Amino acid sequence: MDDKLKQVVAELFEADLNKVNADFLLSTRRMQGSLARAKLDAAIRHRLGVKCRAVYSAKTYGELKKAVLGESSGSDEADSSASIVATVTNTDVSVPFSENSIGSATALSCGIDVEMVENFPEVDDYWKDSFYTNSFSSVEIAYCLLQENPRMHFAARWCAKEALKKCHQLYLPEEMKNIELVSEDGAPPIFRHYQSGIPTPIPFAVSISHTPLMAVAMVVKHVNA
Repeated sequence: MDDKLKQVVAELFEADLNKVNADFLLSTRRMQGSLARAKLDAAIRHRLGVKCRAVYSAKTYGELKKAVLGESSGSDEADSSASIVATVTNTDVSVPFSENSIGSATALSCGIDVEMVENFPEVDDYWKDSFYTNSFSSVEIAYCLLQENPRMHFAARWCAKEALKKCHQLYLPEEMKNIELVSEDGAPPIFRHYQSGIPTPIPFAVSISHTPLMAVAMVVKHVNA
């Protein structure tokens, strides 16, 4: 298991396998940001069959190894997003993930995210690549693959999801593929959240923009009437 994990890290960091030791830094410029960590997360899930949130916070290979090899696949995460809980800032209350609970706060909040299109991997089969299948719904993958520049549209959707997570922390622990951005009949894009395979609209406003070089998205939480 350790050898497989080292191989994954060496490949993603383009590093000599022999240099991947306990002190090997994961916080290099090459692996900064949530997108880079998501690639690492996808590779570990695919190659080792382990889901571990420490992938997003570990600073060294030693920390990553301790966290990943100490967990079996899905041991700390339920497959259903209905079981996810998030702690609200400045309180000691653990709030169950619920669309209704999101509307309880009246303060306006927003989130924004920007990514370079070139940071999204170009692969032979987007339907089978672990990064894309972990990050996007089948509806999103189908839509993007119909476009002239699929990666540009994947980037815009990634930014929208990251902006949503920044806008409201209840979505921070949610799997990316369970958050879906859709636009139908020329209407403005909207979010949907999947629980047990059932999509529910997310009442947040979202705006995306993209070029062949860069994508950006902003999300704003509606204020209660």
